[in-house]
Amino acid sequence: MEYPQIDYNKKFTMQRIAYQSIISYKLIEKGFLVYGWQCLSEFAKKNGYRIKHKSTIKEIEKIGTEYDKDFCKWRNRYNIETFYNYDIGDYILIPNYKSFGIYRICGCPTDILNCDYIEELCQIKTINDETIRYDDKQGLIIDNKNELLDIGMVCKVEPIMSQISKDYMTAKLQSKFKYRGAFLNLNNSIEDLKKTFESFYNNKPVSLYNGLIENFKKTDFYNDLNDPEKLEILVKNLLLKLGADEARVADKNPSGKVGFEDCDVEANFQNLGVMIIVQCKNHEGNRIDEDWAIKQIDEYRQSREEEKIIIPWVVSMVKTFSENTLEKAQNKGIKLINQDDLIEMLINTGFTGEMEYNK
Repeated sequence: MEYPQIDYNKKFTMQRIAYQSIISYKLIEKGFLVYGWQCLSEFAKKNGYRIKHKSTIKEIEKIGTEYDKDFCKWRNRYNIETFYNYDIGDYILIPNYKSFGIYRICGCPTDILNCDYIEELCQIKTINDETIRYDDKQGLIIDNKNELLDIGMVCKVEPIMSQISKDYMTAKLQSKFKYRGAFLNLNNSIEDLKKTFESFYNNKPVSLYNGLIENFKKTDFYNDLNDPEKLEILVKNLLLKLGADEARVADKNPSGKVGFEDCDVEANFQNLGVMIIVQCKNHEGNRIDEDWAIKQIDEYRQSREEEKIIIPWVVSMVKTFSENTLEKAQNKGIKLINQDDLIEMLINTGFTGEMEYNK
């Protein structure tokens, strides 16, 4: 694999594309980077204005305050300027849970109602295999739902490297990627970017867990985790290893249940005054939605009357969660644990694969 030519004198920006994830990930795969503010694009065209490449914040605010008098109070208005000031040759890093891809800008940013490649965009389907169409007064619409997509700006990109795991990232870069905002300038992290890219191309992970996790997945025990009952018992015993005074697999159909609340495992840490409640799922795949699990464990937390602090977990055998699930879990204070997280926790607690499957 040939190491790509990267110009470190260019601008490096992290951009999250979680918004409109039903189509945004499919678009980036086809070479289109997008962002929101469809409402402003529609307003500008209707009133004879245009936000274009290199527009300044002052120019954007002039149009924005006509659209809404409180526009200048909105902090995310600066994101519009950031996007429109991407230059050809700049690099965009797109996070996806525990990995990221790097793309190079190859076309100037433009608003969705004035771009030259609408036909190409309309060839791309949503993650649910739905077709999209274009309305020259509004923008992109999911055809069968007649649902307007909040996409107001777009630019062309080309992939440089994809699916760079966190195992290749330096600690400083991993810390940067915990930032949950839409945009982050990374030009003060050039050395960390160089080290990360070199580690990836030389296949030398910074994290030792990478090899341990892959070896663990080759064991017969790992295959047992596809059994829902065994997964629940494993999580119970893991919590005991982590110091719980008591842990149990919860009853499946408890009396008095009135809503969607559900919990698979409970663990009490008496000295800490903490209870951990867990919803376990055996789903597999990438960018998986676990909205139902979040709803179940959140309602279960609300149904409990405890003096202690309750910490909800969702443990799932997925490789990665969807951005929608990550955002919902963060908003509700729910810890998400995927298959690699779970294996890492097992390794950290000295697990040997000999844990008994007894309740």
